[in-house]
Amino acid sequence: MTTEDGSARCRCGHDRTHPLVVPEPRYGLGGWLLLGLGATPRPREIAFRCTRCQQVLAISRDPEDLRRLA
Repeated sequence: MTTEDGSARCRCGHDRTHPLVVPEPRYGLGGWLLLGLGATPRPREIAFRCTRCQQVLAISRDPEDLRRLA
């Protein structure tokens, strides 16, 4: 579901900025290997998921989002 301004909303009606919507980093194979070695890699994308209904609202690969949220 989307609003008039084009932002995605979940079944609960929450958008990406709502406190119940959390960013989940997603890593590639190299990222998982670095995590296993104790390093903190940059994720390849971030999924925004509602914690109430578990719906993914958006997936971002924007470098600014990756730097700010990961």
